[in-house]
Amino acid sequence: MAEQTQSNKITILGLESFAIQLLALLPLALIYSNWYVVGPLITPSVSDPLLVAAIAKQIASAPAFAIFSAVLCATYFLLRWKSETIHRPLIERLATALSLGLIAQMLVLTRCWQFPFALDDPFIDFRYVHNWSTFYSFDYNIGERIQGYSSALHLALLFVLNKILPVNNIAGISILFNTFLQIFNLLLIFTIVAKALHSRFLALLAALVYCLCASGALTATDNKESALLQLLMLAAVCTNTFGLHHKWCAPLSLLISLTRPEGILWFAREFISDVVARGKACLSAWGTSILLLGFWYGFVTYYYGTVIPHGALGRASMFHSAPQMTAHACPFILTMIGMDTFKDFFIYLPWLGAEQASSINLLLLVQGAVALVLLLYFARKEDWLRPYANNCALLLLFFAAFDPWLFSWYYSWFSLIAVFLIPLVVRTGWRSVNSPNILTRAAGVATLAAIVLPQIIDLNLFNRLTHKNAEKLTVNEFVVSSINNRFFVLNAAMERLALYQRAAEFMAQSQLNKQKPFATLATWEPGVLGYYLPDTKIIDLGGLVSDEALQYYPVPVGKRSRRSVWGSLPDQAVIDLQPDRVIFFDSFADNGLLKNQKFLESYRLLQFWPLKLWGGQGLFLFEKI
Repeated sequence: MAEQTQSNKITILGLESFAIQLLALLPLALIYSNWYVVGPLITPSVSDPLLVAAIAKQIASAPAFAIFSAVLCATYFLLRWKSETIHRPLIERLATALSLGLIAQMLVLTRCWQFPFALDDPFIDFRYVHNWSTFYSFDYNIGERIQGYSSALHLALLFVLNKILPVNNIAGISILFNTFLQIFNLLLIFTIVAKALHSRFLALLAALVYCLCASGALTATDNKESALLQLLMLAAVCTNTFGLHHKWCAPLSLLISLTRPEGILWFAREFISDVVARGKACLSAWGTSILLLGFWYGFVTYYYGTVIPHGALGRASMFHSAPQMTAHACPFILTMIGMDTFKDFFIYLPWLGAEQASSINLLLLVQGAVALVLLLYFARKEDWLRPYANNCALLLLFFAAFDPWLFSWYYSWFSLIAVFLIPLVVRTGWRSVNSPNILTRAAGVATLAAIVLPQIIDLNLFNRLTHKNAEKLTVNEFVVSSINNRFFVLNAAMERLALYQRAAEFMAQSQLNKQKPFATLATWEPGVLGYYLPDTKIIDLGGLVSDEALQYYPVPVGKRSRRSVWGSLPDQAVIDLQPDRVIFFDSFADNGLLKNQKFLESYRLLQFWPLKLWGGQGLFLFEKI
């Protein structure tokens, strides 16, 4: 009888959880089914056919992700309700499940909405996976032992998925994989905060921050290992929260160190902390992880000759100009922390123009520093948060010391700060509001206003609607504009990747038509071109995946581009290496290669694709005469 009662209880809970997730799915299903009407209202105008097709393809795949998310959330709440020892009111349980279900559906929509070709670098990884999958080589160019990737674990998982799934599209598999990971991350965040802070409301707030924070679109568009790294860091925080830290610390630290090169700092700090806490008793738990990590570094050193990814060497050489403070990793990280935590805590004044841009960046930098200090302050009291906070501080010191150029995946280490910090600050502010002391209550109200209002209200609305020199927008137009800015990432630089794909298709077709054959292609950005021309040897003039190009850096000052770009193509590299074809945007070569008389005599223009970008005219493809 007891077993039948338990079975009936599970059936009822299952029906409740699945029914509530179907309800959460309904509004998003209406958006998907009417995308031809809704899409143009909330999507920035896109003219390039490849961009249009890519966005449409992403949205077409969104319903499948939405259904998966609904099933996963329903299963999660069924298991959660089944294991609860405290009986909670039905309305409270269902409201929590519905709220998290809606947040999960918003996450799916905003992630699937992004244009998948946002960055060139991920396609370098995809070409490695392609070569691994065909069992030709561990290399980018077969026979050239260059470690041009930074996340061995991410590439290994893509390799496995590429062998399992009946889809010959590694870039598409990566998008699918990262979207799945972010759904799991959302549920982990809810679980951690609900357990640590004993509040489902604060857990929902943390999930909402993860879904809508400024860096969310970055995670979706970089299409690299950011979501995987978030998952592993969340797993580490989760084991802390549930008292399992010592059991899982070593294997999770190993996986984290295989996900990003600087993860070795996380590994080292966790190992030292465990030794200090438990002494020799912890060595047996760490032995296997240390051996596996040593084996990996040994293999990398034997095969590639160094443990330092070649991309780090290339990025340290190929860039020569920093037009703004946030072009460097540490200021970029702090400004992103500030934006995620406090959002746009300022009112942009259009009549001041560019003069206030530097002051806004400085304000965001200060916001980020304040957020980091608050994180470390709360970590002193919250044991579950302390290891993550300490690792963030260590990694920020690393980036400050080595001062690399900014890349969005560097920020992935710090992308959970706002997720945990905002609920903690809100809890503190709420407690202050309920204090009997009037000054404490006032401080609590001010704290809640500072942390909450900028997240839900764009303060620029006021001057946009009222100031005579501001661009005149109606409330509806402003809301749509805000949605575009918050959820959808698109800029002119992304359009260049569509041109690279079009150029790769042009060259592949010329090979099929048996026109003049070519075996080598030189370019400053090898990602998209190398991925779509997998059998062509790519000479990477930036040095990310080609060793021979590094000797030509730094580019002489007199040959550096006069355009607003961060680097220049070394003309002497093309003259010496003699590639069959060379392709580049004139923004990178206007003062060097395009003025080199020897190059102009040895190569002829084969094709040109126009694009007004960084002061240049477009993409040039030259062929050796």
